[in-house]
Amino acid sequence: MFVASPLINYLTQLLIFVISPVSRRENQVEITSSKLFKSSGNKDSETDWAKIYDVSETRKTILLFYNKNSAIIIPKSAFDSSDDADVFAKASSKHWLLAKDTTF
Repeated sequence: MFVASPLINYLTQLLIFVISPVSRRENQVEITSSKLFKSSGNKDSETDWAKIYDVSETRKTILLFYNKNSAIIIPKSAFDSSDDADVFAKASSKHWLLAKDTTF
């Protein structure tokens, strides 16, 4: 069950991403040491790292979870290079882990 739940959530979000017209809009995600910024169309949002549920990575994506059922899915192919994707993934994990450490 522990492995199945994240996998089911990932596949559900991937399906929503593929069939949703919203996913065809240009999206932008920026990170700082304290916040995650997301813009999509005319909507902007910012979230403190401490409020992020999880940060994980697959072979092809970086996942920033708002909760166990909702995530920003960032294809690694969206980056200029695989090195840029790795830097983003590592920085995201670092900021999230540091925020978690300070909230306990």
